[in-house]
Amino acid sequence: MVKNVDVIISGGGLAGQTLGLALARAGLHPAIIERGKMEKTLSPNFDGRASALSFGPLEFLAKLGLWDELKTNATPINDIRIVDGDVIRGASPLIAHFNHKEIGVKNSVLYPERTSQPFGVIIENRFLRHALMNNMSQQKNISIYEEASIVDKIIDDKNVTATLSSGDVLSAPLLVIAEGKMSGESKNISSFYENNYAQTAIVLSVRAARPHHGVAVEFFYPAGPFAMLPLPDNKMNVVWTEKPAMAEKLLALPAADFHAQLAQRFTDWLGDIEIVSRVFSYPLGVRHAHRYGNNRQLLIADSAHSIHPIAGQGFNLGIKDIIALTDILSAARNDKQDMGANNIITRYQRARRYDNQKMLLATDALNKLFATSNDMVTAVRRLGLLGFDQMDFLKKQTVRYAMGIK
Repeated sequence: MVKNVDVIISGGGLAGQTLGLALARAGLHPAIIERGKMEKTLSPNFDGRASALSFGPLEFLAKLGLWDELKTNATPINDIRIVDGDVIRGASPLIAHFNHKEIGVKNSVLYPERTSQPFGVIIENRFLRHALMNNMSQQKNISIYEEASIVDKIIDDKNVTATLSSGDVLSAPLLVIAEGKMSGESKNISSFYENNYAQTAIVLSVRAARPHHGVAVEFFYPAGPFAMLPLPDNKMNVVWTEKPAMAEKLLALPAADFHAQLAQRFTDWLGDIEIVSRVFSYPLGVRHAHRYGNNRQLLIADSAHSIHPIAGQGFNLGIKDIIALTDILSAARNDKQDMGANNIITRYQRARRYDNQKMLLATDALNKLFATSNDMVTAVRRLGLLGFDQMDFLKKQTVRYAMGIK
């Protein structure tokens, strides 16, 4: 028997779940297909990652009903400090500093008690998943198929009919691919621009001796950025970028030696640090689809684009995709239009591809600019940081864009 739904979503990660919840809250009936068991992703040992959620995307998640649960485990980002440095010689005194009070965002459902809203929050991905699952369970118009995948599909002039490995058959006007950056299905929809950065991200969490006060710091070392992101209980999520060969050596070190290398890069701004999580590692690269969809299929989030974590914008771009797609599909449904028609896919691509491309180019350029030890480039770069820190209007506009507000 074929089950008819409004949208089939292939992928039950953060993006797939967020889209499913958004569509359901808008009155549509989505079906989410996930290869694994979603509950497994709630473990702190699943992947160790945390997300920097910018103000605008975070307000959207609040509208979906997630904020009450997220707030307990989220840490507001009050200050951001960008520091150029060298592992041996230490940090440069020339930095760019951003204070949330300078941006002047005052009224929000997020922190109504505050006179000035934060840039966003840092939250472990497992808590995001937990909030999404809890809220999806309250939506009667979401169908979830776990431990299943699409093994066959037929696309005609009205629908995509997908046969799942579980034996279930779904039919909808539109199939959305939200399978992440390793999605093989996405390459059936578009060719991609791809580039391997020859960098590895080492990810872990530490607890510091001194309070972090919601300050996020990003050191730029020649091998790549070293980000320290505030978490509750005076913990920090660390995203440490190294060349693959060096990352492999570091990960093979005895615990005490690894800690010493970490502490040297962390510096002593928060005193002694204690590693309080497993250590994970991920290869870094950039990937962008030349087109976001065709033939009743489209791509969102990491299935369409993945960028360097240098600015913490990856998941925020995915949420912006979801906001745009939800609005477009809701309008199409209200106007009794075909939700999988080519003009719908074209509208979505026009709404999102340029913005995603801008952020991709910006993070790519930043990574190339800072990932060098050339003395002349370093001197110019540090003077540029100092100059940028003095340009209040440019700083404010840059940060508001990154926050997802106008």
